[in-house]
Amino acid sequence: MILDSLVLHNIRSHKDTKIEFPQGGITLFVGDIGSGKSTILMGIEFALFGLSSIKADGLLAKAADSGEVSLVFHVGDTKYEVGRTLKRDGQKISQDNKGIHLRVNDVLEPLTTSQLKTRILDILGLNEPSSANSKSRIYRYAIFTPQDEMKSILWDSAKRLETIRKIFHMESFQMAKNNTGVVISEMRHKMARFQAKFEDMADKKTKLEQEKLNVQNLQYTIDEQSQIQKEHIAQEQKVQSDLDKYDIRQKEKHDLVVRHTDTKSKLDGEHHMRAQNEKTDQNNKERIKQLEDKLRTFDLRTKPTTKSINEINAEIDKFRQLHENITTTRTEIKTLQQQVNSLASKIPDHVNSDVAQLEEQLRQYALEFDSQNNTLN
Repeated sequence: MILDSLVLHNIRSHKDTKIEFPQGGITLFVGDIGSGKSTILMGIEFALFGLSSIKADGLLAKAADSGEVSLVFHVGDTKYEVGRTLKRDGQKISQDNKGIHLRVNDVLEPLTTSQLKTRILDILGLNEPSSANSKSRIYRYAIFTPQDEMKSILWDSAKRLETIRKIFHMESFQMAKNNTGVVISEMRHKMARFQAKFEDMADKKTKLEQEKLNVQNLQYTIDEQSQIQKEHIAQEQKVQSDLDKYDIRQKEKHDLVVRHTDTKSKLDGEHHMRAQNEKTDQNNKERIKQLEDKLRTFDLRTKPTTKSINEINAEIDKFRQLHENITTTRTEIKTLQQQVNSLASKIPDHVNSDVAQLEEQLRQYALEFDSQNNTLN
């Protein structure tokens, strides 16, 4: 990791400070006590790891309501910008989750407080706990060691050794070494078991040859049984085929019985119908004979006339015309009678003789009419 720049706003004695780090050589901070040299290192630690090893009330300026740290660095060819903010809420000072950010080559990654610390540890390759509240040990021992904590590093050899192991990932090697011892011990146990198993190898080979012979005999027996089974299967298939044919024949027989029954029933019906038809035919023959006999009796009768139908029709028309004339004549006679009666009441007595003559003529007309009417009837 190479530092590029650091911005401190309301962080302890730094109200608005921006530091540009040179890219080569060594950077040395020189100043009086309380001038803010340690604050620069504390700001870098806060930007990277948060408040895990730093108290918030000791980092924010006394009269400030909020503070901010922004650190720019690069690892290889990748540029990173990480920033965190502090806010005061009454007597409580805490980290503002909305003010944290991480830009990778000017691309913003939205992260929470715990996610940001984990991401920084991955970028730097530090073997540190990723919890947001866990203290930074490698950074404190290898990069920034406050003066008051220097003696703990010098006097506590066990803690120093543990920290060095963490820095160089030596605990991984120790774990690998311990695991290797466990694996070697397990392999020795397995080798002892294998040796015990292989002590009677000659007997086991003899037994294996015997078992192979037994297997060959069993295989021969299995082949024989398989052949017998195939023959049985073939016989079963033949029997099943015969059964299927028998079932087909039985069905055909049943169908023939049904057809025979239906045919017999139809034949009986035909015989009955034939008998009925023969009876009807006999009755019709007898009826025809009766009609022929009756017709012969009609032929023996004397014909009433020798006239043709047209002549008969002409006479019918003639009589119909005559009947109409008679009807008309009756009407005229009735009218004349009425006229005569009317005139008789008006003429004098000497004319009665003439009236009598007229009445005689009318009587003659009536007699003639009756004669013609009787002839018509």
